[in-house]
Amino acid sequence: MNFNKFDPTDLKTQMVTELNINLGALPDLTSYDIDRNQVRITFGLIVLNGMPFIKYNLKALYPYAHQIIVVEGAAPSAKYVAFEDGHSQDNTLDILRRFRAEEDPENKVTVITAEDEGYPNGFWQEKDEMSQAYAKRATGNYLWQIDSDEFYMEHDMDRITKMLSDDSEIKAISFSMYTFWGSPGYIVNGYFLDKFTVHRIFSWGPGYKYLTHRPVTILDDQSRDLRTFKWLTPEDMRAKGIYMYHYELLFPKQVTEKCSYYAGAEWTAALQKANEWVTNCYKTIGKPFRVHMMYNYISWLERFKGSHPTQVIEMLKVVNAGQYPGVNLRDMNDADRLLAKWRYRFQCLMLKSFIPIDRGLYKAKNRLKKSFLGRMIIALKKRRRGDLIHIEANQVSQELTDGWKSPPIPAIQRQLTDEELARMYEGKVIIRFRVLAECIHFIKGETKDIIEIGCSTGYYYEVLSHLLGQPIRYTGVDYSPVMISEATKKYPDATFRVADATSLPYGDSSFDIVISGCCLLHILEYEKAIIESARIAKSWVVFHRTPIVHGPIQYYKKKAYGIPCVEIHFNEDDFIKMCTESNLSLKKSFDIVNGEEFSQRTYIFEKA
Repeated sequence: MNFNKFDPTDLKTQMVTELNINLGALPDLTSYDIDRNQVRITFGLIVLNGMPFIKYNLKALYPYAHQIIVVEGAAPSAKYVAFEDGHSQDNTLDILRRFRAEEDPENKVTVITAEDEGYPNGFWQEKDEMSQAYAKRATGNYLWQIDSDEFYMEHDMDRITKMLSDDSEIKAISFSMYTFWGSPGYIVNGYFLDKFTVHRIFSWGPGYKYLTHRPVTILDDQSRDLRTFKWLTPEDMRAKGIYMYHYELLFPKQVTEKCSYYAGAEWTAALQKANEWVTNCYKTIGKPFRVHMMYNYISWLERFKGSHPTQVIEMLKVVNAGQYPGVNLRDMNDADRLLAKWRYRFQCLMLKSFIPIDRGLYKAKNRLKKSFLGRMIIALKKRRRGDLIHIEANQVSQELTDGWKSPPIPAIQRQLTDEELARMYEGKVIIRFRVLAECIHFIKGETKDIIEIGCSTGYYYEVLSHLLGQPIRYTGVDYSPVMISEATKKYPDATFRVADATSLPYGDSSFDIVISGCCLLHILEYEKAIIESARIAKSWVVFHRTPIVHGPIQYYKKKAYGIPCVEIHFNEDDFIKMCTESNLSLKKSFDIVNGEEFSQRTYIFEKA
């Protein structure tokens, strides 16, 4: 079937004829007994340059929606595919507002921009914030996250709604997906895509919290991850024949823009060569087993012989009629020639035959991790991670806790910091600098009184002043006299003081914003340090670059610039609980490092 050559007035007939689809065999959509008051779905969308999908996506969702909240605009990493005001370059925002005015008779649709959240330049800080913007406005009892280029078969959406209606114990649903490539008659398959889990539907209610966008993590009113309850996994949904239909690689214009964004995204290193992939593997099939943008994994093309959602069919009619300039389906002649080669088809068949084995190995690996032997192996790995040597809490000596007071450290560290600052002024801002500036933006604290505990040589005074674009009222404290001496010389306009994080020489509520600057991990009495940070804060506490591990808290001995010191890695739930007990409420978190066994996060807490 060639969607590039068809009569746009009769696409549906062609699909039925060419793909041998019997539409009469589909389930009777009116036969489901669904209590619409019991299942109220809020759809949440993030969109930038959503044409031509967005209008048809809204139409597809409308019959199933209690509410549709669309968050439009760009984060800084997408600035190259956005206008200078942070909005879509393809008229998406106007289309959304027109849909709201002309095609929303039940007043279901809400459109949110960065300006609505207090950002006059039109840019969101990052995607976590965009998702949280629709989550906090959700009034349904289920939250369904969706991208503008993903759709679901109508009868599948009815089946999903029926599942939720019949079983209130379901708290989360995730999907596998069909990924369409160049034309609706072709999909890309591969080992990465087979295992890739798309988290989409979550129970929702008062006190629930949208924590992170990557991966989507939603907590209930007791801060429990919803996927720890009854969770329908991609395997469960595959068994029911329900998939997400993802049109992420359909149009060359769309793919080029998407890869331009991915190539500059700091949250992943796996797509740094995405622009090269577009040229070598999408526009031309130079590498027939690297046809998905996750180019480090084997992938291949297949023909798709199923049907498509009704609104996708309607969208394709309009696209092929030329109503969206610059938006066209890919010429698939080269793909046809490739798929006509028996050798390629045989190779793909062999690769595909290994998918069940790959799934089995993946499951076995996960089971091993949970087994006694697996836990032992993980524990051994944790005992030595790079230059970290695992120790017990009672092995933490005074020498280790005083390590960062060593006189040689400030000069060595400052040399490295000066290199990072030089790159910052060239526009190459490292992620830990950018994240802390985004934290201050988030709490709108550019001109407020800020104290940094564990300030080192005070370089964040320079970082924040530059990235925020104005001087700040900054105080820095550190337990190292040598650090404070160097900071005072370097930044005479700021205030610096030698102080212990567990006993700070300031009164209650002395500072609008308290930054715990990557020092908690070196403090044996970290609970006291958390209490003190909360005590001197008037409104906000930021715990910057906090090491997080799965399982119990871990203590390590390491060398900082050649000097032995202690490093503590926290269990996230325990860390958040300690903060909550100090009257702090978690508002946002940012990933600095996001690994399978170790993460480093920055947390923003508001003081109650």
